[in-house]
Amino acid sequence: MFSRILQAIATEAAARGLEAMTPGAAAKDTDRYQARDLNKSHLALRTPAGVYGIQIKEIAASGAPKVDPGWWKERKAMPGWIRHRGWEFIGTGKLELIVRGPGSGYDGDHYRDAKTIPVEAKLPEVFRAFEIHKLRADWHKQERERAKAERQRRWESAMVVAKKRYFEHARWEHFKDRSREWQSVNQHRRFLAAAGEALGQYDGADREAIRRQLDEAERTVEMLDPVRQLSSIVPSLSEPKPDDLKPFLQGWSPHGPDGSHW
Repeated sequence: MFSRILQAIATEAAARGLEAMTPGAAAKDTDRYQARDLNKSHLALRTPAGVYGIQIKEIAASGAPKVDPGWWKERKAMPGWIRHRGWEFIGTGKLELIVRGPGSGYDGDHYRDAKTIPVEAKLPEVFRAFEIHKLRADWHKQERERAKAERQRRWESAMVVAKKRYFEHARWEHFKDRSREWQSVNQHRRFLAAAGEALGQYDGADREAIRRQLDEAERTVEMLDPVRQLSSIVPSLSEPKPDDLKPFLQGWSPHGPDGSHW
């Protein structure tokens, strides 16, 4: 009975352009988690949505007694889905088809014999599920791509704003430096004026040396006055390095939308 259903699945898969293969062959191209699921299967199908493992088993009757621990050795020859049960297996004659793969439930998608509908009649439903999983996977992929594009757009916008704020900050810092220089220059001028006034009443032997020093200091002060060199008020700024933008990115990384902030 199992082989008949598996053959029907393989035949329908071929008719739909899907590849049927052994679980062992399919497991070679998957990660260890999916390989574990495939190892439980009797057949594997490669579909546009991914690789699916198909397992068929007989549904157990309820109310079976627990397995005697001393019988485990005798159970080694039984199929794994029976061998590892904690309760004795009592068959019902009804079958269950379990499909595990991308988009399926945690323990796979289950299709069971019903009173009027055998599991073979549910095979079209199984193949429709593959199509639904593919559509859902495509939608999730589109959503991820949309979210990625939106994040990229927001990052690029944040970089533009950060660069603007960086230059504004740099120009303001440069302006404050010139303002402090101007204040310092005027402080020196006040000192020169006071020293010059005091020199007028000074008749010491070093009077001429003091005058020369004050004249030299005055020339230097005039050279340092940013107001007399207005072009110095406009800074010459280089393009910022990535780390220069960090204070202005509001949590974004300068190294890309998914880059580390540090």
